[in-house]
Amino acid sequence: MKKITFLLFSFLAAAFSWQGYAQLGSDCSAPLVVSSVPFNDAGNTSAFGNNYSSSDVPPLAAGAVTNGTGASDYISGDDVVYSYTAGADGSINISTTNQNSWIGLWVFTGCPFSETVGYHTSTSGAARSIPNLPVVAGQTYYIVISTWPSPQSTEYTINIDGTAPYVYEACTGTPAGGTVVLSATSGNPGESYTVSAQGYTLASDMSFQWQSNLNGQGWQDEGVSSDTLIPYVATAPSEIGDTVEWRLVVTCNVSEESAYSEIATFTSSINYCTSAGSSVEPITRVIFAGIDNSSPTTTAGSGYEDFTSIVGEVEVDNTYSFTAEGNTSGPYTNYFTVWIDWNQNGTFETEEMYEIGSINNSSGEDGQQATRDIVVPSTALEGDTRMRVVKNYNTSRDNPCGSFSYGEVEDYTINVAASMSVDDNSLLSNIRLYPNPTNNGIFSIKAPKLHGESVLITVNDMLGREVYAAEKVFLGANLQVYLGQNLMNGVYIVSLKTKGELQSFRVVKR
Repeated sequence: MKKITFLLFSFLAAAFSWQGYAQLGSDCSAPLVVSSVPFNDAGNTSAFGNNYSSSDVPPLAAGAVTNGTGASDYISGDDVVYSYTAGADGSINISTTNQNSWIGLWVFTGCPFSETVGYHTSTSGAARSIPNLPVVAGQTYYIVISTWPSPQSTEYTINIDGTAPYVYEACTGTPAGGTVVLSATSGNPGESYTVSAQGYTLASDMSFQWQSNLNGQGWQDEGVSSDTLIPYVATAPSEIGDTVEWRLVVTCNVSEESAYSEIATFTSSINYCTSAGSSVEPITRVIFAGIDNSSPTTTAGSGYEDFTSIVGEVEVDNTYSFTAEGNTSGPYTNYFTVWIDWNQNGTFETEEMYEIGSINNSSGEDGQQATRDIVVPSTALEGDTRMRVVKNYNTSRDNPCGSFSYGEVEDYTINVAASMSVDDNSLLSNIRLYPNPTNNGIFSIKAPKLHGESVLITVNDMLGREVYAAEKVFLGANLQVYLGQNLMNGVYIVSLKTKGELQSFRVVKR
């Protein structure tokens, strides 16, 4: 009995607010399947989202059927994806009727797309067609309807006739489980990623069930069993360092035999977006919270500088002045914008953005400065976090990510500490915990006034459960605390008590 091993990849993370199956038709990993001909369907591309761009259009295949310029911008709007697998060598005819002009009808092979085998693009008219497209038995073709960035979406009807699609025979014996493929193996907490698979047996009378295993706590089903494999859109766990293993249970309903796929693992971690100025007009000085960093005025460079080894020190609820200088490369106005990731989630959010001000016709060494005060919010998490400084021509940039024309980007590290509102005469004044976050459960307490003092140190989780308690004598200004590598990642409250005084701090274990 004939079987086909189906290769299915997913490299695009869909933007869903919660876990669930990927929407069919959204991309080639979850296409709408053409199961018979003649085939007819209708819809609006706005229902499927914008999951492809001009960079996703692959090279033209030999013998491709084309009409129009084939400009790659015709796949820059919302798009819907159909798949057709040829049952024999032959040809098919594809036609669409659309609501708008500036429409592209595309046919690709491979997922992700590897070759363009047909297209019809045009600035005008509602009809698109790719007639007599040669097809090869067993080959899967991905048919995409999309638009130019404007009008962004279109209503459509699609018609396909010609060689019949492949009909899968019933499964037998033990199926192949294949391998799980993740759109990303790490990402920021709360971000979405797509779980798919390759190399599993595809036949009729099959069922597929996704399973996950969070931090080794045991396997559990995700979603419901389905008779076709549908990629799963998952959400990254909330704690840095959390891991999720994924596997696929593939079952032949005829033989009632199942197989597990090979496992893939996702880890929650901090991953900041990249950004750079393509034509460098440099930042020449940054002053903030103990940072005073000068850099060259030259316009040569990459447009991005990594100064994360330079650390500024701030305290919650306190106010700090930010000052920046830069080279405007002539009589032009440049604006500075700063983002500080106060909640340490790896994303520069709107409420973490500060417009600093502008400079004009500055050499970067003439003393012109843009300045404003920044208040550290009471909700800021303690420990090291990222600060991004962006200098941009003509306007204050509101996007911390991506490339832009004229300017530069610099990244720094900011260490956030609890507000030191304790009386300066207190033994527990001027205390700092570091590194915070701690990656291995070890941190140090810097306490200038505790030399020779006996201190009760307790650590509680956010539910109030005590996970550490010890009485220590400070021999010098620093004392190291080891919480243990088996302690779960998360936020903990560290309390110091001595001679009737009590002070508490937050520490993050990653």
